[in-house]
Amino acid sequence: MSRPNLPSILMTAPSPVVSSMSIETSVLDPIIATPTFARFVLEKKGILDQNSVITLSIHPDTAGGAGGAFLPLRTGAHAAIKQAVLKVGTKVLATSQDYAYLQTVRRQFKTMEEKSGKDMVKVGTIDAMCPDSAGLGRYQVRDVVYDAAGTAATVPPQFKLQTSTVDTPVWTVKLSELFGFMRNVQLPLFLMSEPVSVELTFHQQSAADGTLCLFSGAGAACSVGSANLKFIADYLTYTQEQMNQTAKLTMSETGLSIPYEDQVLTTAQYPAVAAAGSVRQTRDVGLAGRRVRNLVIHERPAAVNGLLGAYSAAAPQKPSAVNFRVNDSPIYARPITSESRHQHLLSQVFGTDLNVCQAEYSYNGQVKADDDTYAVDNSGIVESTLEGKSQTVLRAQQHFLGVDLTTTPMNVPGAGTLIGQAPIRFEETCNYVAGDLAARTVRMFATVERDFMLRNGQVSVSA
Repeated sequence: MSRPNLPSILMTAPSPVVSSMSIETSVLDPIIATPTFARFVLEKKGILDQNSVITLSIHPDTAGGAGGAFLPLRTGAHAAIKQAVLKVGTKVLATSQDYAYLQTVRRQFKTMEEKSGKDMVKVGTIDAMCPDSAGLGRYQVRDVVYDAAGTAATVPPQFKLQTSTVDTPVWTVKLSELFGFMRNVQLPLFLMSEPVSVELTFHQQSAADGTLCLFSGAGAACSVGSANLKFIADYLTYTQEQMNQTAKLTMSETGLSIPYEDQVLTTAQYPAVAAAGSVRQTRDVGLAGRRVRNLVIHERPAAVNGLLGAYSAAAPQKPSAVNFRVNDSPIYARPITSESRHQHLLSQVFGTDLNVCQAEYSYNGQVKADDDTYAVDNSGIVESTLEGKSQTVLRAQQHFLGVDLTTTPMNVPGAGTLIGQAPIRFEETCNYVAGDLAARTVRMFATVERDFMLRNGQVSVSA
């Protein structure tokens, strides 16, 4: 969201004016750290850079899990974080609920070069796909270690998880990834009377639920280790004139107003069905009185995916018919069933193309649609194994849905749709076929507009 009236030193876009800047980096320990929760309190100085990071490590709880433990391929170390909260004093500035699920979605819009060259090193993800080595026109996972025959692969040893807190990979998660607020604005900590804190709630894993890590063999419990849990904060300081101008603005009668984006999560369940057929599902998202910019849907099947863990979003073998009702009016004249249209509409939410291959997004071209059984008969992904699991489990597991609710192509405050008393309604006619009857958990992430006000050192935020 563009913010033309903000001081340039608080914006993340390149400044049109060249000015001097100093950076002071502090490594902060959490003031509270348990296997499930941590709180960091930031120092009251400078401007908090959006590229500040949190470091963490993930460990199998028993030695038997070491060596065979690896992160969910498309989620990586983001799987550690269940919820993140950014606070000023006791006021909640931003919240990321079920953060690992939404970040799994957001990551699929990065370029393959960024996912392979940066994220693999920083957060342990393995995203890249390439043509299969047998030349059969299918895809296989890249950036892993294959045997001589090319039929079995393992995760590179440097990305395997260890029980030891010393001999283990340490991952980094950017503040701008945790909170939508920090993607386009940097916090002027030196002007705030109350302390700024970051609270993280971590996942814990039993032996088999795949929320933190996966195993090539028998599973073990997993948790986030406290030894490598740090906040590496970069504090920016500009010229005295620029800092004084920003301070003067916050001391004015109007104060400093910053519009920003936050996330609201609604979770629902689709029960399992006993037989093939069509079932109409409707779920409401209560956002009365808010401006909503978009809605993103993640549907997770009940079973844990052997390579993606708890974060797979399985496509239906027979496409669903999807529509949304906003302010009691349907978004589309008729429900959308085309998978390519679903993918295009999702891309409109993020303003760029989805960077996953078609075989990962849907079953389009991989099933027998002509006889209405929709049985898989033309897999787009090889059967070669990765850590003992067939790579076919990656087939059609990045099937996210979305709708763009902005009212103008200009990325400006107020562009979201104002929601009246009626909730947003997500309508999906699920077409169940044999072998695709399981229950699903539906997570609906709404991006809403909020306002941050800083005046005389005091912070207030809108609902």
